Amino acid sequence: YVVEAESDTYDGKSMSVRKMHWPHPAEANIADDFYPIFDDCQICLPDNGPYIQNMVDICEKAGVQFLYSTFARQLVRPDNAGRVEGVIVEDENGDYKKITASKAVLLATGDYASNAEMMSYYVPWSDRFMSIFPNVDAKGEKTNTGDGQQMGMWIGADMDEFACGDLWPFAAVMMDGTLPTTFEGTHFYAGVANLPVLMVDGAGRRLMAENLPFQSPSIPKLTCTPDGCAWSIWDSAWKEKFPEGGYMVEDYTASNTQEEVDKNVENGITFKFDTIEELCEHCGFDKDIFIATFTRYNELCEAGEDLDFYKDPLWMNPIDTPPFYASKHCSSMTSTRGGLKNDERCRVLDKEGRPIPGLYAAGNTAGSFYGNVYPPNVMGSGIGHGQCFAWLAVKDILGLDYIHANI
Repeated sequence: YVVEAESDTYDGKSMSVRKMHWPHPAEANIADDFYPIFDDCQICLPDNGPYIQNMVDICEKAGVQFLYSTFARQLVRPDNAGRVEGVIVEDENGDYKKITASKAVLLATGDYASNAEMMSYYVPWSDRFMSIFPNVDAKGEKTNTGDGQQMGMWIGADMDEFACGDLWPFAAVMMDGTLPTTFEGTHFYAGVANLPVLMVDGAGRRLMAENLPFQSPSIPKLTCTPDGCAWSIWDSAWKEKFPEGGYMVEDYTASNTQEEVDKNVENGITFKFDTIEELCEHCGFDKDIFIATFTRYNELCEAGEDLDFYKDPLWMNPIDTPPFYASKHCSSMTSTRGGLKNDERCRVLDKEGRPIPGLYAAGNTAGSFYGNVYPPNVMGSGIGHGQCFAWLAVKDILGLDYIHANI
């Protein structure tokens, strides 16, 4: 494949890896960019399929055997002592067989974001969040259900006591806080609602400096609201008021255009009002709290300084031009970042901190990496550490030298 800029001509079929937001438009304000980390984002065209197929072809040529529609059910470690000898698997017909591991088993089965019981135990604060990637397996069942973590614990492995989450702060929800049943060609962030407009809780109280970067707006919603949701509020003159070139117009999360706003209104994701009083009543805000919040916010905007939350003055624009818009959103979770404890060689550890012979873990199945904070400004750390540590694990399994082989 070739690496090209987003602006280069694309034939719609060939493999092309491109930076999603490069080169910058001439009017872009790089110093005050609301999403400076987006310079690092890349996209594989036409989709991920051809790249995965290339890797499969290379592996099969080297003698690797893939067992599709086959589910790992249990590790083989007699009496939970000694070496892990293999794994029991089930095929799509319900037949079981044992696969013997001549060297080791590497667990790379994803996270447990779709396992409600594990989430409640290890990530109790996550009950308010919902997954935006409801993937299913060959049987049509949910994936990322903690299979690898459970198999490890069953044979004596230790587990991180908590997990952090990869949070996306502006997932559009309906009035009752549930995900829309359809987006009808729109994105899972409502248009403009994800930009630094006025954001309030269910009572109508302002929550934060709305220009906090990336995942940070999840925290005020999580800690300061009863339902984990917030409302974004803006007016019809938003495009004229917002800094040209200073915000993300469109990517895979959102399209910040008036056309997208209009579609969201049609789909009942965003609501449009002639007066602020109508907006307040529809959203169910406490009238006294919201009107005081709204008035105070406009006064700060007129003064050009946010004395309450110290939001960047670039985004302090009065909301004064009807019609007015409101859209509700929550934080969603793509995955959990916590799993089986392991050492610098990716060997899974038991409850005494000793490596379990023949058992390794990588990716979101492995713990001992993030603690309780997923760094939002380090792009690709989740995918990157999964790929890198799996590579290191295999090298250790094969006895090949690498930087930590002498530890």
